[in-house]
Amino acid sequence: MIKKNHREKIYIICPRTKQFCGVFDHSKKIKRILDGFFNVKILSNQNDFDSGPEDKLIAGWNLRGYLLLLNLLLKERPVVNIQYVGWMYQRSGIPLSLVIFVILLKILRLKVITTFHETYVPGLNWRWKILRFFQRIIFIFLLLASDYSLFSVKKWKDHYRPKTMLIKNKVEYIPIGTNFKVKFVSTKDLRSSLGFEKSDKVVATFNPSGSGKNLNYLLETYNLITNKNKKLLIIGGKIVPRDDEGIIQFVDPDEEMVKKLLSISDVYLSTFADGVSSRRSSCLSAISMGIPTVTNFGKNTDNIFRDSPILFSNDSTGASRQIDDLFKKKRVQLRRETAAFYKKHFNDELITRLYIKIIHGLIK
Repeated sequence: MIKKNHREKIYIICPRTKQFCGVFDHSKKIKRILDGFFNVKILSNQNDFDSGPEDKLIAGWNLRGYLLLLNLLLKERPVVNIQYVGWMYQRSGIPLSLVIFVILLKILRLKVITTFHETYVPGLNWRWKILRFFQRIIFIFLLLASDYSLFSVKKWKDHYRPKTMLIKNKVEYIPIGTNFKVKFVSTKDLRSSLGFEKSDKVVATFNPSGSGKNLNYLLETYNLITNKNKKLLIIGGKIVPRDDEGIIQFVDPDEEMVKKLLSISDVYLSTFADGVSSRRSSCLSAISMGIPTVTNFGKNTDNIFRDSPILFSNDSTGASRQIDDLFKKKRVQLRRETAAFYKKHFNDELITRLYIKIIHGLIK
């Protein structure tokens, strides 16, 4: 049985860089699932979030902001959870001030958990090689200064855990999962109300213009699908230029609308530069609702995906054929298997228990 400790404070530090921010949404999810066990607050630089009135607005990621934040943390002395993507704290992707701040927290004996959603960029060109050099240094210092380092990709945990054993810094894998409560919406009359015909074969995708995604691959795959009733449903993101009436985009849907759009979808399609992995909450949202999913392997793809109902193709021709085949089949069993796969590996209870185990280990 998990003990509840409403007096213990957990402060999640996370910038919000844009209206749709997956890492910030993940922070809201962590607050939601831990709120029954601890006194949880989110500290961020924007005041237009709806995670709760008790959350704190901070001055930003400059000297004044960090000093005010440090003063608050010294007064309250919570367990600090830093949600880390370098670009979110500094446009250059090299947040030196954050490193100094975390080292100060370490010196002042505050407990720090850093959740790494990214580590450093790949060295694809000379500019990125220079950036990678500095990001690796920052990453190492953050790793050393944190009491716990949580990685949203299991391969990262497996790689770095042996390297931190000598300094007794603890490393764990934390699956991200979907950022909203899994809820199945009745599809009766829903298709027509959203502008789709009953005979339409709907391929859904989230924000194909996002980081690490490939819009051209997506559009090429859609064009190669032979089913005449095909529709491409784009959920969120920047407006995609299109001249095909079969491409429909909902630019600014709220959470309830996202659930409705996924509920009417026949197939979910996505592609990532580093492959699908446990940090890709958009794809996991579709999987959580049992949507048959076609995606790609990559260097960050966890082994759990290899033994799953997810379909894989690393080229648009193969992906389009898989989607055409799915359109011809009854997908009821596949939907059940897909939802069961999510429940086994990414459910909220699993994530909650891992966080509680880590926090109890820090405060005992």
